[in-house]
Amino acid sequence: MTAHHNSKIALLLGGLVIAMVGVLSFQVIHWQVADSLKKAALCEDAKQTMKNLEIRARALASGLTVEAYAKAEADEVAALIKQLDAARNDAEVNAVIDAHAAALEAKGAAVDEQV
Repeated sequence: MTAHHNSKIALLLGGLVIAMVGVLSFQVIHWQVADSLKKAALCEDAKQTMKNLEIRARALASGLTVEAYAKAEADEVAALIKQLDAARNDAEVNAVIDAHAAALEAKGAAVDEQV
C-alpha cells in the first residue's frame, strides 16, 4: 500500500469517527431532553393528582360532595370578586382582603379541628 492510500483510509476512518461521535452526542442530548420532558409531565400529573386529593379531602371534611364543594368555592370566589369590585379605594380593598383572609383562617382552623 502506498502512503497516499493510507492517508485516504485514515481520512475515511477519521470522518467515520467524527460522524459516530456526532450521532452519539445527538442521541445523548435527545435522550436527556426526552427524559426531562417525561419528568416534567410526570410532575404535572402528580401536582394535579395532589390538587384533586386536596379538593376531595376538603369536601369530605366539610361534609359536602366534591361537586357541592367546588360550587361553594366558586360562589365564594364570585362573592369576593364582587366585594373587591365594589371597593372604592385602597382602604376598602384592604378591608375586603383582610376579612377574606380571616374567614379563610377560621375555616382552616375548623377543618383542622374536625380532622
